[in-house]
Amino acid sequence: MRPIDRILLLCKERGVKQAYINDLIGGYRGKVTDWKMNRSSPTEEEQRIIAEFFHVTPSYIKGEEETTAPDEERSHAKREAIARAMNALDGLNDAEIQEVLNYAKYVVSQRKQ
Repeated sequence: MRPIDRILLLCKERGVKQAYINDLIGGYRGKVTDWKMNRSSPTEEEQRIIAEFFHVTPSYIKGEEETTAPDEERSHAKREAIARAMNALDGLNDAEIQEVLNYAKYVVSQRKQ
């Protein structure tokens, strides 16, 4: 299974739109489509970012593992991501922090659609 196949499967299972993956990796609008059409493939860094977002291992994205990471491993990855996010908030004023929180709520709402 190609990395894009795993990525699309995770998107479908978790209600994440393809456009959000483009935004997540900072790609151009049709990057995921290019992966689907075999015009390019996700880089190691893009696979890592996507794996972190979905709380799976990069090896799962690459097709080297058949199952997602155990809950304990996903929880650890999630805690690390939250810690990095908290560090990123350092230095922002209250209005900027609220804007970040509003965006996070928006992202969650889009996954549920």
